Amino acid sequence: MPPQRNTIGIPTINLRHNVKDLETRRALEQLSQETTRWLQRIAEGVDTATGLRGEPAFHAAVNARDNRITKLGVPKDDTDAQMKGLALGRASFNAKAWDAKKMPIVNLPDVPASQADATLTQEQIRAIIAEEIRNLSDTLIAEPFVTIGNSALLTAERALTGTTRISVTDGGANGPVTIDATGAALTSTDDTNVTLALGGAPTTALVNAASLTLGWTGQLAVARGGTNLASYTVGDILYASGATTIAGLAGVATGNAIISGGVGVASSYGKIGLTTHVSGVLPVANGGTEVATFAANGVLYGNTASAIQVTAQGAANTVLTANAGAPAFSATPTVTTVNTTTGYNQSGTQVVGAQGAAVADAAGGATIDAEARTALNALLSRMRTHGLIAT
Repeated sequence: MPPQRNTIGIPTINLRHNVKDLETRRALEQLSQETTRWLQRIAEGVDTATGLRGEPAFHAAVNARDNRITKLGVPKDDTDAQMKGLALGRASFNAKAWDAKKMPIVNLPDVPASQADATLTQEQIRAIIAEEIRNLSDTLIAEPFVTIGNSALLTAERALTGTTRISVTDGGANGPVTIDATGAALTSTDDTNVTLALGGAPTTALVNAASLTLGWTGQLAVARGGTNLASYTVGDILYASGATTIAGLAGVATGNAIISGGVGVASSYGKIGLTTHVSGVLPVANGGTEVATFAANGVLYGNTASAIQVTAQGAANTVLTANAGAPAFSATPTVTTVNTTTGYNQSGTQVVGAQGAAVADAAGGATIDAEARTALNALLSRMRTHGLIAT
């Protein structure tokens, strides 16, 4: 019990008044006395609640409103409140286990382990663990364990052993067990069209040696760069018959050419139409004239070794003549020599025929006519000049 302490005070009411009426004075004194008694009772209750007059006694549960009760002393009786450091509490408010704070728990009673709320002693716990280990050992001995070697303690173990290509090495107590394999080769046999490149370390990649033999079946699809065709006919020409298909255009008789059907339409064989399929001007070197238009009634002539030109239309009764350059039509051509075999005609009548024999000049005679002789000789000279008679 804590030592008696001073009270918070004893309230006393001292009544001073000037009332002379006896009844009133008595009533006031009684009121003062009664009030003093009640104030003293209240002071005693406060002293008791605060522990100034003995231990406070609560007649109902104490609600601390989530506040702590601090400054506890060392407990002496079983009903005393204990400090946190002396109590077996929980690590946190919501923890599901008690926190012994690494201190041993002693003086536990020996109770049957089958009791639902039993708290066992260390000796009981050790005995239970030992019994469980014995039961577990009996079970494990008969289990099919995989071991490095056979053991006399086990009855159903499977010993892990190596083979010609797999080795098992026991590293001893607390050492590793090493399982290693001797690699075998992975090889390949290429096809004519398919070649396989083996990466990594193919010579030691397998436990047992194996080989891949590559082959080819079917047709390579268009999406893979092929034609998807198994055979062809001699003379066929391949063309795209669709966005992902290829077909063969069958050959036809000689002299035909492939003619476009237009955008998005398959081509076909046919004859070249000069009016529908040929554009531009055919050059002289390819047998053409290299002239797109002609003058009406004009005459074609070679302008150079590889060019052709056209003359203008000649007027009526004109003759195409050469002028040491481009030919042209002329009504009065100049001709140095004209050779014919039958002569010249004028309006259907021959005016000049073949050259006649030579004729001698006029001379001699009994009667001399100088003027007539002169005239005849002049005519003969003109005829010789024109080649009508021989000289």
